[in-house]
Amino acid sequence: SSIDYYMQAKNHLSSIKLELLLWKADAYAVAKNDYFSKVFFFNVALGILVVYNLMIFFFTRERTYVYYACMTLGSVVFSALHPEFMMSGNIFFYPSLLDLYNTEITQWAVLALFFFTPWFAHSFLQLKICMPKEEKYFIYMPLGFVFLTVLSVYEFIPSFITLMYLLLMVLSIAAVSFITLFKGMKQTRYFIFAYVVFLIAFVMIVLEHYELVDIDTRSIYLVQITLLLKAFVLSIGLSARVH
Repeated sequence: SSIDYYMQAKNHLSSIKLELLLWKADAYAVAKNDYFSKVFFFNVALGILVVYNLMIFFFTRERTYVYYACMTLGSVVFSALHPEFMMSGNIFFYPSLLDLYNTEITQWAVLALFFFTPWFAHSFLQLKICMPKEEKYFIYMPLGFVFLTVLSVYEFIPSFITLMYLLLMVLSIAAVSFITLFKGMKQTRYFIFAYVVFLIAFVMIVLEHYELVDIDTRSIYLVQITLLLKAFVLSIGLSARVH
């Protein structure tokens, strides 16, 4: 006897690309284990940077290092929560990384990733001195992000609204970094480089979501790689700031 199976593929964003992501059982198991091992490596590397900068804080008493450590720990939490999708295979079967943001655990992970970023930018860029009128907005930015995340997690608002607030927050940080650079803060160069790299990765994910670029399955490591690079460059920038 024989059995016929019929599968339907849909793409609600574009009629250009219709793709069925099918895995053989053995290949999926290998890819899953490989993903876990690489995420573990990223977390260890980030953890080393956290310990290193906390040690500097104990000697300098500069609270920018505390914000950096908390922000980097947020990256570790994000990387730790991300593999939860592996339990159901979502990380390999979702058509886009941006689609993952509709899930509850991803929204909490992204909140942990970005919560301390405005406070770190406020301290690192010395906004209280360089931009005294605007600096208060960066103090309250994380609170607004928490509020919107809670609303979107419990489906009071679409997750798209929270994602747009996040984009506005990141773009605002990028804008003030260029302003402080023009005002003569040389160490801002490290900050700008780190966030330009991260913004490029974010834009690539958005473009892939809307079928404007084609990224293969290895794009699941794009976020982790940029997080590690960002943390490393900002660590160098903090050392330059002390000098």
